Amino acid sequence: MKRLLTILASTSIILVGCGNDSAPSTDTESPKSTETKQTKQADQDVLAVYKTYQQTVGQSGTADAKALARIEYTGEEQLLRPAMLGAKNLKIKPGKVVKSFQEGNVAYVIHEFNDEDGSPLPNRASKLFLKQEDAWKVVIVPTTFEPAVFTTLASMFDSFNADEYGVNAKAAEAVGNTKEDQQDEVFTRVNAQTDYMALEMNSNILMIYGQALGNEGNPETLVDYYEDYADWYRDEQALLLKTAKAGTDFEKYLIALDPLKESLQKKLEKYADQLNMELG
Repeated sequence: MKRLLTILASTSIILVGCGNDSAPSTDTESPKSTETKQTKQADQDVLAVYKTYQQTVGQSGTADAKALARIEYTGEEQLLRPAMLGAKNLKIKPGKVVKSFQEGNVAYVIHEFNDEDGSPLPNRASKLFLKQEDAWKVVIVPTTFEPAVFTTLASMFDSFNADEYGVNAKAAEAVGNTKEDQQDEVFTRVNAQTDYMALEMNSNILMIYGQALGNEGNPETLVDYYEDYADWYRDEQALLLKTAKAGTDFEKYLIALDPLKESLQKKLEKYADQLNMELG
């Protein structure tokens, strides 16, 4: 029997532990868009910042944090260390941009993560970009936001179908077709690599919320949500770094993630009843 592959789930409320038991049946490499609103693609300045992020992550571990601090929204090298060390140890690098959006001073980029062989992982990732003193910055670690960020994202995600872009179905199918005698090793590796988002700010949750980000009361609630998330990230720096170091052993890494998932769920579980996720 094939082991379970971690796939993005649209019902997830907590930022990590977003698993599902089966791969999607649609090909998300070239999705047939159902969007009715034309949204501006991110401009070259945004994509240039993404390119710097892409070229830096996974190179040298903690040294990457220093390089990324110049383009990251918080600009705090120490906060970036777990994610950068984790990417190096897990042997993953950001891949191609799949989709990008921009409205005013907010941009959003959906991208692949590739393993050491250059193959894309089943789960895609995403990045939020914000203008800070006329320069675009990428949000890699949790931080605090103005309510307008969420209302702007809700406008961008109008008629946006997250299932079209959040998962690379071809990559999921390829992993799912792994030979039986290789399944334990491959599935453990891929699940560990796709759970890497626990070391970054998992911006996929913003894509999952979509238009509901702008529902009455949600922008203000999400300000509190991300304040708590940012506090958690600072409080758990030692454990985040310890977990990143465990990434050289994929099975140990998955086990090491459990305390982080539990503490984050405890920190944010109160918001499950406070956010209005209804549409229409």
